[in-house]
Amino acid sequence: MQKKKPNFRSNRLSSEIKQVLSNYLLCGNFIEHEADIDPKKILIKDVVVSPDLRYAKIFISYMDDKISLSQCVAFLEGYHGQIRHCIAEEIPLRYVPDFAFHEDHSEEYAHNIENLLKVASERISNTD
Repeated sequence: MQKKKPNFRSNRLSSEIKQVLSNYLLCGNFIEHEADIDPKKILIKDVVVSPDLRYAKIFISYMDDKISLSQCVAFLEGYHGQIRHCIAEEIPLRYVPDFAFHEDHSEEYAHNIENLLKVASERISNTD
């Protein structure tokens, strides 16, 4: 089975959802949230919408090392309905995509690659 490539509509919807969620986290009304998690410190790193616009993966990060990303994902999943309602109000769509939150590990991945390149560079300079 061939995988469909993202199209213009899914890319545009991704950026709109990212904008709406970022604004919601800054100004949203989180009635009973955990004292440790500050919604304003949650970053929406990327939103990937499927080509049929039915599903979205939302990748998040947190600006404080004291809180794990899994706690942030659980926190946001607790407000799934509220967030979905917010997206429905802000973006005119026939169907609001069903979405899931995921931890974004791109910074760790980039850091690991930088370390590998540094080690490789040192080995090359030592052999000369």
